[in-house]
Amino acid sequence: MASRRDLSKVLENMYQPVLFVLGLEDQLIPPTEEMLSQTALPDKAVIHLLDGIGHMVLYEASEQLDRILEEFIPLCP
Repeated sequence: MASRRDLSKVLENMYQPVLFVLGLEDQLIPPTEEMLSQTALPDKAVIHLLDGIGHMVLYEASEQLDRILEEFIPLCP
């Protein structure tokens, strides 16, 4: 990750809403404070942290994800 380009300026200039759905029990890519700060897009990010859910949000919380998507889609231009 250290060798990757910093794209934070690109993200700051985005106008589309961005959805992050993260499982708090994700063992593969645990949601850390650093990761959450990188997802902070002013007025554009919708972040859902799902308790008791791991890396496979689609399979572990499909009904909850459906509700999240139903709320998010109307925000998209």
